[in-house]
Amino acid sequence: MRRKFMAAAVAAVAAVGLTACAVEDDASAEQPATEQATEQPAEPEVEEAEAEAEGPELTAAQEQARRGAESYLEFMGFSRDGLINQLVEFDQHAEEDVTVAVDSLGVDWVEQAGRSAQSYLDTTGFSRSGLINQLVEFERFSEEDATAAVDALDVDWNEQAVRSAQAYLDVMGFSRAGLITQLVDFDGFTQEQAEYGATGVGL
Repeated sequence: MRRKFMAAAVAAVAAVGLTACAVEDDASAEQPATEQATEQPAEPEVEEAEAEAEGPELTAAQEQARRGAESYLEFMGFSRDGLINQLVEFDQHAEEDVTVAVDSLGVDWVEQAGRSAQSYLDTTGFSRSGLINQLVEFERFSEEDATAAVDALDVDWNEQAVRSAQAYLDVMGFSRAGLITQLVDFDGFTQEQAEYGATGVGL
């Protein structure tokens, strides 16, 4: 009887051991699937992204147009439209080549508007609105770029009114009232700025 009990106990222990092994084997079988699920994602294609950032390769004609554009920008400020027109009308590049070339430069057009504005102020007096209009109508800057550029400059508009008033008096005679009207209606100065300008030239 005791031997039968011992035999039964040994059989039970063996069964438990087999069950444990089976569970361990199942867990081991599942492990590769888990590891596969946690694999790192593929790295982005760095070279392709860099190529896109650099933009399309220029043709020989476009490269020449780009060189011409860079030369003009070293000399003075240009708007995008003004620079394209310069290269097409005067340098006789094809408009399509010029457009691609200019757009490849990554130019800050507000900065260019500031350069143009300063060039005008170095020559003669301007009101704020008159200078913005000059940049838009004659230099082909957008009104947004021209306004941002002019407002970024440190300009004393009263002193500009004095300069404009003196320029008028250097050409012909004016009464105080007539000079103020000229500065307001034709130069775009405010009434206060025009009065300051007239007073500044002794009227």
